[in-house]
Amino acid sequence: MLLIISCNNQNDAKKYIVKNIPKADIKLDGILDEGEWQKANLTNHFVFPWENTKPPKTEFRAFYDTDYFYYSFITEDDEIVIDTVINNDENLIEGEDRVEIYLSLDDELKEYYCLEVDVKGRVLSYSSSFHRQFDFSWECPEIKTGTAINDNGYVVEARIPLSSLEALGFPVREANCMIRAGMFRAQFNRLSNGEVEWHWLSWIDPNIKEEDFHVHSSFGHLIFEK
Repeated sequence: MLLIISCNNQNDAKKYIVKNIPKADIKLDGILDEGEWQKANLTNHFVFPWENTKPPKTEFRAFYDTDYFYYSFITEDDEIVIDTVINNDENLIEGEDRVEIYLSLDDELKEYYCLEVDVKGRVLSYSSSFHRQFDFSWECPEIKTGTAINDNGYVVEARIPLSSLEALGFPVREANCMIRAGMFRAQFNRLSNGEVEWHWLSWIDPNIKEEDFHVHSSFGHLIFEK
């Protein structure tokens, strides 16, 4: 298991600094009115890799304290699509608005973990290996979420114990731990015939022709600042 998870590809330089904010007091309600969220770094450079249109606003923030890794998404969405009936976990990846974060143990994506959260805070968690070898039996231990719908769209926030990440092999308490990661968003519009129209946003343009986030070029880095 790697002690520092890094990338040797100099073309893949996008990084997000995860600040260390001790003794956070966060209520998971999708409101983000705590001061810790204002201290966290903001990235809002999300693009439509496969569309030549302006993407809706998407903001990502993350930080960690002594015990937990926190992350949040603020989304602009004028038509929120939610499935009212979920028969099994895999239904969550079919046709709902949601936000996603992937964390990889290695540069080659031999072992990585995906967390997709919908507007109701329901979590689809699964592990994977390149290319698209999904294992939907994996569940993220002790993840907690909070969501809220507002006039502009919806907000998702989540909390994962550092111990859960460490158990997977991510050395988040090591000095300046660097983890391969991707942040994404699925945004849908419902058509007049009841079907949904798919749109995909990513914090990195993977520069591939087919719509696919599960590729090396869609991953950058999370750096856990001490």
